[in-house]
Amino acid sequence: MKRMTILGVLLIFLAVIITPTLNSYLQQKHQIGQLGAQVKQQQGDVSTKQTELKKWNSDSAFVKQQARDRLGFVTPGQTLTVLVDENGKAVGTVDPAGKKISTNPWYGQVWQSVVAANRGDKK
Repeated sequence: MKRMTILGVLLIFLAVIITPTLNSYLQQKHQIGQLGAQVKQQQGDVSTKQTELKKWNSDSAFVKQQARDRLGFVTPGQTLTVLVDENGKAVGTVDPAGKKISTNPWYGQVWQSVVAANRGDKK
């Protein structure tokens, strides 16, 4: 009977010692799994950005198209056409990706960004 009591006390003592360590281990293992998933997602984002950067660096037609669409630039000899409503304001359109194209010139967009940042707006 004395041996059973000593064994029982020893098992309880080991359980008290091991439980926090085991709990900490399991939490860290879960956190490592979450961080691994986050790393994979960020690696995917990086590869997407690298592909986009290669397109910007290697395809001059793409850069010209972006300058035309985003900034309203045209090459010499081309005519820029801006659609306006009955009030004389430029009409915004939607690009193929579904985003609204701003009717402001690029410097107006920059200024609106500064104003929005100053107000703390999040878009």
